[in-house]
Amino acid sequence: MMGYPVELQQKHISQLFVVMGLKQITNQEYEEFQKYKSDKLHGHILTPEGLRFIIEANEYDAQKIGQHFLEMLPQIREWTKKEY
Repeated sequence: MMGYPVELQQKHISQLFVVMGLKQITNQEYEEFQKYKSDKLHGHILTPEGLRFIIEANEYDAQKIGQHFLEMLPQIREWTKKEY
C-alpha cells in the first residue's frame, strides 16, 4: 500500500482485519508499528543476527563487547531523540 495516504492505509488495514476476523488495531498501535518498521529499516533495531555479528567481531571477549556498546551509546542516544 505504498503511496497511499496514511489515513487510507489505516482504514484499509482495519477493514482487512475485520473481514479476516482478526483483532482490529488502534491508531496508536499502528503508529508504533510504523515507527518500528522505520527503525528497523534504518538499522536502529538490534536483531539476534546483529548481536551475533558484534559478538563474533569482538572475538567473544566480554570487555571488547562492552567497550563496543559504550562507544556506540552516544550515537544510540542521538537516534532515540529523532522522530521519523
